[in-house]
Amino acid sequence: MAHLLSETDVKVTRVADKLSETVHLMLNDPSTGLYRIQEHVKRSVPTLVEKKVELQNLQSNIQGASYDLDYSLKTVKSINWNPHYTIIQECLKSAIASKTNLQRQESAETSAASYQEPIPQEECLDGPEQDTIEGFICPVCMKVWPNQEELIAHWAETHDSSANDTDE
Repeated sequence: MAHLLSETDVKVTRVADKLSETVHLMLNDPSTGLYRIQEHVKRSVPTLVEKKVELQNLQSNIQGASYDLDYSLKTVKSINWNPHYTIIQECLKSAIASKTNLQRQESAETSAASYQEPIPQEECLDGPEQDTIEGFICPVCMKVWPNQEELIAHWAETHDSSANDTDE
């Protein structure tokens, strides 16, 4: 019987050891998993924080640019487009056409070796017989006006298509 008792003690001791080992593994296994999670968080959080700060800076830059664009758009829309701009545009067109005519005339004079057709007078805005005119000049009909107000009034009455459209 002593033999049976000692065999039972060995089996009970073995079962108790196995149970103790199993409980020990169960208690330590979740802590190992939590340790791995903590390790991952420690590595990835600084990178995430950097990206968040970078994203906030980009967002503030985009928001600033958006405000600037809105302000610029409001400013451009609020400009009172008056006849001055149209007259300036017509003067620029006239100046470009005059420069083109001068370049044609110069190229015709410099290439005496090769024969070119003479430029018809109708194509030239500035013929050689025209005198130099100064003052407030209508770019369309080339009339000279004594002051700016009369030129603007002439433009509004004669050439301004937007004023003519609003009258109808």
